[in-house]
Amino acid sequence: MSIDLKTIALTNFAERHFDPTFAGTKIKTETPISFIAKLLAQSSITLDGFAPFCKVLVVRNYTKCMSGMAQITDENKDKLNGAWKIRREGEAEYWATWFNADDVNPKEAKYLHLILYSKDQLSAEGIELPHGIEWGIVSINAEQVPHEIPMHPETMRRNTAGIEAGGNGHQHTATEIDTATEYHTNWANIGGQQ
Repeated sequence: MSIDLKTIALTNFAERHFDPTFAGTKIKTETPISFIAKLLAQSSITLDGFAPFCKVLVVRNYTKCMSGMAQITDENKDKLNGAWKIRREGEAEYWATWFNADDVNPKEAKYLHLILYSKDQLSAEGIELPHGIEWGIVSINAEQVPHEIPMHPETMRRNTAGIEAGGNGHQHTATEIDTATEYHTNWANIGGQQ
């Protein structure tokens, strides 16, 4: 199923990717408005997401942003940072790990993975989209590959805990969580990119 790019908008939550202090994919060459305007000119691939209300739109990286993650290796694991964080007020703490950009020399990403939620799902989570918009971007992930990457296991646990906990209510299987845990044991976010 392809998605009409004119029916997509950024959610306020996804605008964190334009914040220079965000640890993960940072969009520095665009504003939220110019990001969406340029998206309309892109060729895209639509992948099924983890639930019926989720799609992953894959486009070539038109922002020059760097990869938001780096592989954890024997050479850099001593530079891995960790701390308890809260994503938004009212949500449970989670253990976050990240590298400082100076420690891992990130590369420019080849693709952007735009995580989309349907209008109905966002409405259930208290987010209303403008008239004519059917899909909201909830996350932007800079990747080197055009296929889906497992979401963080903490995100899965938050989803399973429900909307009140900051998730979406989707019940992830133990196998999905195990796969995500294995992946994210070997990869970490990159913070501090200029």
